[in-house]
Amino acid sequence: MINDPVLYHGTRYLGAILRSNTISLPPSGYPMVSLTRDPRVAAYWAQLPRDDDEGAGAVLVLSRTRLAHRYRIRPFRDEGCFDWQTRTFETDEAEEMIWGRPITNLRNFLLEIRHVPEPQKIAA
Repeated sequence: MINDPVLYHGTRYLGAILRSNTISLPPSGYPMVSLTRDPRVAAYWAQLPRDDDEGAGAVLVLSRTRLAHRYRIRPFRDEGCFDWQTRTFETDEAEEMIWGRPITNLRNFLLEIRHVPEPQKIAA
């Protein structure tokens, strides 16, 4: 059981992250590392396929306390947020971010890795 406050990061690039020991800034969009307080939101992003992903998703569980000693963590709300339970827009993703800096030396903050099963495909 984890007693430390945590933040989650959903990814489809677990191998690259672990090899580099870094959560990099995205190649497009906001220059920030996006984290969430809600594991369901992280699992959603870990299940969302990308053209160049590694074929499987994972959720990184990070120590918020340790991250806060090195990075400025700020709440963030993107316009048009999506509610994962009701499948409607305009709710909070419980998002927090680290602006303009990758998370380096990731092993110092990583508490757990949760592998996320691929969503079931509905047969037509």
